[in-house]
Amino acid sequence: MPGQQKFQIVSTGKTLRAAPPQDVLRQAARAFSVSAGQARKLLLKGWVIKDELTSGQVVQYRTQLQQIGLRVEVYPAGKFDNRVLLSRLEYAQRRRERKLAGGVRSAQAANAGEVTEATAPRTVSQSSAPKAVAPARVVSTSEAEVPPGTQPQSVPVKPNNGKARQQLVSLFDDAGKPAPRNVATETLYLWFGIVFAATVPMLFALLAAVCLYQGGLALWRIPAAIMAGEFGAGTVAGSGVALLLLALFASLFLWPYYRSGRALASEHSPATIPLKQSDAPGLFLLLEVLQEKTGLPLPRQVAVTPGADIAARSAGIRAHLRGEVTLTLGLASARGLSGGESLALIARALCFHRGLPLSLASWLVTEPARRLESMQVVLESEQTPVSDLARNGPAKVLQTLLASSGLALIPIVERLQALHRLVSGRLATRVQGQGDAWAAHIIGSDAFTAFAERWHQLVHADLVTGEINREAQLMGKRLQDYPAAVQWLFENLDQSTRLGIEVAMGEEADIWNPLEPANNERVFQVEEREVSAVLAHQDFSLVKLFADFAELSARISKLGGEEGCRVVENRLLMTASEKSEQAQKVLAEYFNRAIPRDMLPLEGPKNEALQRLDLQETIDWLRERLVELQELEQRRNSLLVQAARIQLGTALIRASSNREPATVDAGKYHLSGFTPAAADESRRDNRARMKECMQQRERVFSMFYQRIEKSLAGLGAGGQEKARKLYRELKAYKALADPLAAVEGCGDLLSEMVAEVPAERVAPPLVQKYINLAVAQVTKLREAVAGHAEVLGDDLSEALVAFVESTALSESEIPEGGRETADRLQAVGLCCKSAGAVVLERYHHTLASLLRLCLEEERRLNIRPLRLAAFA
Repeated sequence: MPGQQKFQIVSTGKTLRAAPPQDVLRQAARAFSVSAGQARKLLLKGWVIKDELTSGQVVQYRTQLQQIGLRVEVYPAGKFDNRVLLSRLEYAQRRRERKLAGGVRSAQAANAGEVTEATAPRTVSQSSAPKAVAPARVVSTSEAEVPPGTQPQSVPVKPNNGKARQQLVSLFDDAGKPAPRNVATETLYLWFGIVFAATVPMLFALLAAVCLYQGGLALWRIPAAIMAGEFGAGTVAGSGVALLLLALFASLFLWPYYRSGRALASEHSPATIPLKQSDAPGLFLLLEVLQEKTGLPLPRQVAVTPGADIAARSAGIRAHLRGEVTLTLGLASARGLSGGESLALIARALCFHRGLPLSLASWLVTEPARRLESMQVVLESEQTPVSDLARNGPAKVLQTLLASSGLALIPIVERLQALHRLVSGRLATRVQGQGDAWAAHIIGSDAFTAFAERWHQLVHADLVTGEINREAQLMGKRLQDYPAAVQWLFENLDQSTRLGIEVAMGEEADIWNPLEPANNERVFQVEEREVSAVLAHQDFSLVKLFADFAELSARISKLGGEEGCRVVENRLLMTASEKSEQAQKVLAEYFNRAIPRDMLPLEGPKNEALQRLDLQETIDWLRERLVELQELEQRRNSLLVQAARIQLGTALIRASSNREPATVDAGKYHLSGFTPAAADESRRDNRARMKECMQQRERVFSMFYQRIEKSLAGLGAGGQEKARKLYRELKAYKALADPLAAVEGCGDLLSEMVAEVPAERVAPPLVQKYINLAVAQVTKLREAVAGHAEVLGDDLSEALVAFVESTALSESEIPEGGRETADRLQAVGLCCKSAGAVVLERYHHTLASLLRLCLEEERRLNIRPLRLAAFA
């Protein structure tokens, strides 16, 4: 029956009434006609006995299993998967086999040791004469174990430069490692794969050479015809047609491929912040020690990203082969993983630039795949060399012709992608294996299984956090500390999510993506290598290697978001209730993602022509203004940020002395001059532009209110009563608009003060002034909420009381300056924004309840919904 819920019966691994397991297994094998080995799986905790059962079948099977004596539980279908247990059993069996083989080798070594001990006294007696003590032997990089396929490089060891360096050096194990195995064979396999992986790049290079050659021939025909005395209109026409066809082919096929290579750095690289030596002195020192211990290339530059990826990027193939790379370190990895695990990912990223065979192989595996993918995106989005010029006239006609022709080439690009995967598949597997071997070289093969699981979980947490942050930005909010949010989600994944990640580890991985976490097959290959760890201590933290990790996390969290998004505490977004998530979905559907970031006007349009529109005509009118509304929202957010900066710049000008009036950067604070009069003029101009923008916004949102009224007009008595109750709550919230705007304005002002003004330049009286202003505004908002407690309830007022009584607002002492001042301002600003976010969240709950009634009525009336491809 379609839509019927399905269930699964799962074993708990226990028996009922203390029944002997042997008797239970014997009865189960007889009842289900299975072998004893298959019946033994019924006592595995989490084993799915039956799946996709109806409620009636569940009762039947559960009763039968309980009569046998097996304790079972019932879950929704698909929650548990036997593939996870089978994968664990398989790998446990492989580990037992390896340990068994290791025990045999240990016994042989022990026997050999006994024979050596028998002759040891004679050797000692021969060398018992006193000799000069030799200096401690330093283990060179060539003696350390290096993953197969790479040759050790001679790296000069730098002299000890302090206690910090000694501490970092002590993290590594100086004991000698066994020599690498089959180095020549692995290198030969790499070169053999490189020949095949170069098929697609060489194909495009050959096509480019042919185009250049044919273009040169076409141009040469003209002077050749002149010298031969055969020049005429046909010669020019023939050369022109040949050049035109070559240009068309190059524009459709060669330009997207080679243009993709140039644009990869800007389009595919995440937003980063370059690190200076002073930002993370310990990290730069650790990279130097890593180079000395392993021979990996030392990055020329280090940059940080907010996410979990750790990668090494280069500008072109020449820099790639030379090892001239920029290391991009995801701060979420630094927070979520241990120092040893993060260092393993760093070593894995850098190893692809070490040595000619591996560097060239990694470039041929990843770069053509990325270029073909970007080429397909270019063709699908109808980008051409004349896209920027195609406004109107002949260029627009040429743009249409090239775009239409490019769409026909997409199947060819897909076949090229399949060809590249076919010819480079084995090489990609070896390259990934080299990277995994280098990661295991840091932490050891024994720790690689747990590391791979945590790696998968961290990537999953990063993806989910990114989606939460993007959804919040639609509402004008963003996470305060993105790396901390990823870490929190990473540490609080529920059991079902972890189980799903374990299932995903059993699937095939994208071997052409160097950032893809290791799946079970790659984990097993690493365990078979039995690589020893070069890192003796792995329980350190990369966070402590930064000068100010919290400040860097706050800065990196701003990247990639809209300028007007307000900072909100992580817990308010990461622990959103199901009610909040449902409200977000309703608002996104009703406003087509152009959600108002303040209170919706509760009055319709004043224009009589607009008032006469029916429900469908109102929605059609709004559909035509969606792009305009999105632009107005962005303009409003920008003006709000400018208002905060203008107010801050004005305060700094008034607080500065007359002797140094030019210490304030007028352009930075959107001021027209350095005098108080010029600052006041800038404030008036910004207010005028804000007023104009708000009038245009209210004109559009008033039509949304008219849409609400016309949707609810056809409701029954029960729906009308529910709508009237929600209307009363919305009117009560509307009365909070002014104090709410004042609180959010204080939060914006304090955030700009922390971000833009050095702490030593903030005068204590100015700090005292704005902290007192923030306390007063939050108190007014709480009093306004308390005045409408009869309609809004007491829980919202109690939540605001918690903000008013928080340490950030209640603490009376103002720090004298420096970092403590910035921390206090940031805490007060975040308190203001969080208080405003709580009020807006409750307002959205009420608004979504009303809009849900409207959407249900519109569906009943078969109204064409408000939908636009750009926002859907």
